[in-house]
Amino acid sequence: MIIPYFKNRHVPICFSADENYVPYLCVAIQSVIENTLDELNYDIVVLYEGLSFYHVKNIESLSSAKNISVRCYDVKEYMKAGLRGLFETKAYYTLATYYRFFIPDIFKKYKKVLYLDCDIIALQDVSVLLDIDLGDNFVGAVRDLGVVQQINTIDGWEKYFREDLKINNLENIFQAGVLIFNVVKFNDYNLLEKCVEKIHILPNPRVLDQCILNSVCEYRVHFLEPEWNVMWNLPFLAKDLKSELGGDVYEKYMEARRNPYILHYASFIKPWFEPDRELASFFWNYARRTPYYESILFLNLIHRKVPFRERFFNFKFLHQIYRILPNSLQGKLSEVKIAILK
Repeated sequence: MIIPYFKNRHVPICFSADENYVPYLCVAIQSVIENTLDELNYDIVVLYEGLSFYHVKNIESLSSAKNISVRCYDVKEYMKAGLRGLFETKAYYTLATYYRFFIPDIFKKYKKVLYLDCDIIALQDVSVLLDIDLGDNFVGAVRDLGVVQQINTIDGWEKYFREDLKINNLENIFQAGVLIFNVVKFNDYNLLEKCVEKIHILPNPRVLDQCILNSVCEYRVHFLEPEWNVMWNLPFLAKDLKSELGGDVYEKYMEARRNPYILHYASFIKPWFEPDRELASFFWNYARRTPYYESILFLNLIHRKVPFRERFFNFKFLHQIYRILPNSLQGKLSEVKIAILK
C-alpha cells in the first residue's frame, strides 16, 4: 500500500511498466512533469515487477522539483496470489497492463488516482482530471473509438462484446490507457475479486484487461472529453475512417486530434520506431530530455535494420484482407505477425 508523499494539494498519478518499456515510460513522465502547476504537488508512482536498480534509479531521478515525487512500487506480492497464470498476454501487450487491477488496493489512502499508459504524451496539466466529480462511477475514461472502428469493420467483434463480455451499449466501451479511478467506490465493489471472476469466465480477452474492466464497470463510467485520450493510430490502417467511425464521431475525433490534451500512441505502430509519422514529433520533443534518449535512438537504429518486418504489416491492403477473415484465421495470422515482429 502506498502512503501519500505530500500532505496536501497532491495529484496522485500511476503508471505501470516492465523492463522493455522503461525508456518510453520516462518520456511519458517527462511530458507530465513539464505540464505541471507550481502550486500543486504531483505524486507519481510506477508499478513494476523485476526492474533493475539502474532503471528504478533513472525513473526516480525524474523528481526534478520540490513539488514532484516519482516513486517505484514493486507489485510482486500481488502477483504471488495465484494470479500470474490467469493473465493472458499477446501482441505488444505485456503483463504490466494487468497491474491496473491492483490500483484501488495499492492506493487505499487516496480517494482518486489517475492511471496513464506508458505510451502517452501529456500536452496539458493532468491535475484537472482529478478535480472531476465522478459521483458513484467507478472510473472516468474516454470512449474507445478504436473498438468502434473494429466493431464496424471486422467480422465477429460485435458478437464478442455482446455475447462474451455481455456489454449492452457498445458505444460506451472505454479506452483504458487514461483512467481516473474512484478508489473508494472500487474498493467498496471489490474490483480485484470481480475482475478475477471475469477472467475465469473469459480466459482470453481480446483487449486483455481493458475487456475485463469494461465488462465489470458498465453503467458506472464518467465519460471524458475525447481530447484526454487521442489514439493516434486510427487513420493509419483505415480504408475510410469517416465511414468506419460514423460522421459525427469522426468529426469529434479529428477535432480532438488537432488539439490533443493527452496523445496516446496506441497499437503496435509506435513513434519511437516510426518518427516520420504524423504526431510522432510530440514524443521526440520530450524524449530528448530524458535519461534514455540515446537508448531510444539506438533501439530505433536496430529496428530499422529489418525494414521488411517494419513495413510488411503496415500495408493497408493486408489489413483489409485481415478484416474479412474468420475469427480463427485472424488469431493464427496475429500469432504469425507477432512471431515475425519479434
